Amino acid sequence: MNCKEIQDLILTDYADNEVTGAVRRQVQEHIAVCPACRTLEASVCDAALRPLQEAPKAEVPPHLWWQIKSAVQTRQERRAGVPVLERIRHLLAMPRPAFAFSTVVVLLAFGLLFVRPYFSGGTERRQLAELAIEDQIDYFAYGNGWGDNDALDVGIEEIFS
Repeated sequence: MNCKEIQDLILTDYADNEVTGAVRRQVQEHIAVCPACRTLEASVCDAALRPLQEAPKAEVPPHLWWQIKSAVQTRQERRAGVPVLERIRHLLAMPRPAFAFSTVVVLLAFGLLFVRPYFSGGTERRQLAELAIEDQIDYFAYGNGWGDNDALDVGIEEIFS
């Protein structure tokens, strides 16, 4: 493994102790010979891991655990009492304005994309563009002092082909 891969591992899985034994050995062997990676590993330990390891463990009062456990059990009992079809129907009946809005936007976009060519007058626009280009060609070919023999002989068919 190269330094980049080792540094990525140090910042993620190695620091979280989630690498396999073989990968851990490879990282440790690399750290032993590479001062840059050794420095990174030490700084990650100092900045991210050590403060969490040295933090005092908070004791949760027993009555709070009892309330949490009671709330979880109550919720599970409520869900168990409701049939599956009722839960599905409840999910489908919930109003979702963002979903409805995005659906309308997508349908309008597809509608404009597929319907527009039928109403945009594509052939009329092409004919107008052809006439405009022919006028420009005539202007540049004859209007700039060119003689009849020096005229630019380009047809519109060559331009649009």
